[in-house]
Amino acid sequence: MRLLTLEKHGNVAWAEFNRDETPPYAILSHRWGIEEVTFLDLVNRSGKSKVGYHKIVFYGEQAALDGLQYFWVDTCCIDKRNITELTEAINSMFRWYRNATKCYVYLSDVSTSTRGPNVEIFRSTWEPEFRSSKWFTRGWTLQELLAPVSVIFYSSQYERLGDKHSLIGPIHEITGIPRMALDGHPLDTFSVTERMAWASKRQTTEEEDSAYCLLGIFSIFMPLIYGEGRENALRRLEREVDGVSAACRDSSLADLEGKLFVGEQTTKTAIVGLGGIGKTQLALKLAYRTQAKYKNCSVFWIPATDMDSLHQAYQDIAEQLGIAGWDEEKADVKKLVQAHLSQAETRPWLLVFDNADEMGMRIRTPGSEPGFTPGPGGLKEYLPKSKQGCIVFTTRDKKTAIKLTAPNVIELPEMEEDGAIQLLQKSVVNPGLHVEQHAKALVRELTYLPLAIVQAVAYINENSMALADYLSLLREQEEAVIELLSEAFEDDWRYPWMKNPVATTWLISFEQIRRRDALAADYLSFIACIDRKDIPQSLLPAGSSRRQELEAIGTLRAYSFITRREQAAVFDLHRLVHLATRSWLREEGELSHWTKVAITRLDDVFPNNEYQKRAQWRILLQHASYALQSGLVSPNDNRKLSLACKYGMSMFKDGRYSEAEAPLQEVVQVRESMLGKEHPDTLDSMYSLALILGYKGLFQDAEELGIQVIEARRRLLGSYHLDVLTVAAKIVLLHAVQGKWNEAERLEEQTTRHCLQVLGAEHAVTLECIQNLAITYMRQGRWKEAEQLIMRVTEARARGLGDQASRYPDQHV
Repeated sequence: MRLLTLEKHGNVAWAEFNRDETPPYAILSHRWGIEEVTFLDLVNRSGKSKVGYHKIVFYGEQAALDGLQYFWVDTCCIDKRNITELTEAINSMFRWYRNATKCYVYLSDVSTSTRGPNVEIFRSTWEPEFRSSKWFTRGWTLQELLAPVSVIFYSSQYERLGDKHSLIGPIHEITGIPRMALDGHPLDTFSVTERMAWASKRQTTEEEDSAYCLLGIFSIFMPLIYGEGRENALRRLEREVDGVSAACRDSSLADLEGKLFVGEQTTKTAIVGLGGIGKTQLALKLAYRTQAKYKNCSVFWIPATDMDSLHQAYQDIAEQLGIAGWDEEKADVKKLVQAHLSQAETRPWLLVFDNADEMGMRIRTPGSEPGFTPGPGGLKEYLPKSKQGCIVFTTRDKKTAIKLTAPNVIELPEMEEDGAIQLLQKSVVNPGLHVEQHAKALVRELTYLPLAIVQAVAYINENSMALADYLSLLREQEEAVIELLSEAFEDDWRYPWMKNPVATTWLISFEQIRRRDALAADYLSFIACIDRKDIPQSLLPAGSSRRQELEAIGTLRAYSFITRREQAAVFDLHRLVHLATRSWLREEGELSHWTKVAITRLDDVFPNNEYQKRAQWRILLQHASYALQSGLVSPNDNRKLSLACKYGMSMFKDGRYSEAEAPLQEVVQVRESMLGKEHPDTLDSMYSLALILGYKGLFQDAEELGIQVIEARRRLLGSYHLDVLTVAAKIVLLHAVQGKWNEAERLEEQTTRHCLQVLGAEHAVTLECIQNLAITYMRQGRWKEAEQLIMRVTEARARGLGDQASRYPDQHV
């Protein structure tokens, strides 16, 4: 890796390092402009007269200020004449950005009129240009945004605008990239489709770079062939991505075959996965392959969906094997089959128990018709034992699988996009009605679930419908989607007595969970009322013991309803399961109740919006938003109002002002109606709303609302009360940002005098007022007076004073 360093007199030198010896370094992300400094310029020690040289020197100096001797700039650290070096560099680029201590982003199309430390305070003056910056439209900048831990943005005047974390709200809105990805969560926790979507609207100068700029996003190494064209490059990329996980299902089948007839005892293996993911189809493929491979092997298929079908299957096996006495009235057919298959002289056999979700089910004993008596080990007691035999189970419940076959459990993965599209295309009656892009969108909406795809195709074929029309139905209100997913259909792969629709399939699983694990059922109901992704384990309601909580989570994971993200106690709920659970709760009349439970729990655990607790409240924002927008809890509910306030002010702290405004507007309206305009809670809400409006740039509206709060508090508390002074210290800034410098000066001097009289010279609010006054003096050109005030504030804070916190959550905005 070639790194730059600054020498005396503004000269730039470079050095090369092996991967294991690379020192800490900063890295630059920018859009190439005119007269950039090239590698040849460095070699020839020229380029100082180029426009881009000043940019390199500035960021070299910034790196030095950040304690970094070395820095990297793409324009001059790669010898692009050497195709081998260029290929290695492009394939290493993501790693280079990821390993950088600091990443500086230079936005040439974002200007700042304000200089110095107040740039971030006057964010509304530059944020529109930030949101429209072309940096966010370029292909290569995607990995430059996601890979580094520390990303700092600078304007064209080299003023710091903020970092990836302080600006995460606008960045998320601009790019559509989930906050978890921006916060540094591993990219492989996001689907291939999601990651491809992040780059779909970005452009590159070289058309092939549309694919090459994604190599790091997918951890792919691929040779570069400039001239092959965009489509060919993307096709190669897709093949490489598919190659990483393409053969998952073939691999699962190979794993199964590899476990047959090994060792000196009966081999038992379980296929586990979400209902509808294709476990039965995989087991059938295994059965056919086994018959073809082992000509003398008997294959027996046992539907374990209920006792009647299981008992009938055992009778059929006994008859097929010619077991004496199987048809006698008091014969225990299961014991007879077990004994026969356990004999050493019996030829090899494969026994498949399909849908073995309740292997502990009660077994019918001889003469007990029609009643049942429980066997202590359930069906497991009737399994034959022989080194000549193999048993395969399919089940939705991983816990059952582990009890039966540990450690031989094969978890069936999600179908890949190509496989899902092939399943769709080979099943539709009229392929001419369908467009490839609609096929991709449809399988994505159906989460690549085979049963959901087959069900969709049955509906499409029956109604001679285009894929686009079915897609539009899937994007309607959740009640309509569930109705669509509950549509019955014929499927040759499934038993005629079983309920086919995917929603109904999961309803069976819900009922099983409710019978087995009440807390797991409660957790599922709770999760259905919040956002389905990034669910922190700490948000779930407490159980009677830690063990009970872990077992409940284990049950939901065992059914593949939730998946745990790596290296974090965070879960995702399957999209269609989320929809189906809400439908289940709605039919049971419990959806409103569980939404209220979710709002109450969120209000209980939601921390105050201090910056230090940012990671804690940030992960709860999407869940609060989902619950608050449900419309299932009264707008006058106190816990809902409390959560709306916390949510709104946290969104404000996160820089997402538009999203913060709506909930606070609603809270103000409800509290004015319920409590009156001068109730303390109403005034708190009005003050919070005023701050949000100010940061949105609606200065006049913010000023009017803020003045109402100040006047009401003065009437209630007097002019010198801490709460009045705290509000005034913030609101007077609104005069300054509107250029009303004389009015700002008058009010700031008045507020400062009051603070000095009541709070003293080194109280936090007093120091804030003095700092505001200093800013106004600077804008008026009164530099000496401003300097004196700034020194006064700096010295007080250096002594550790002035750190008293007010009762307002925005005190340190």
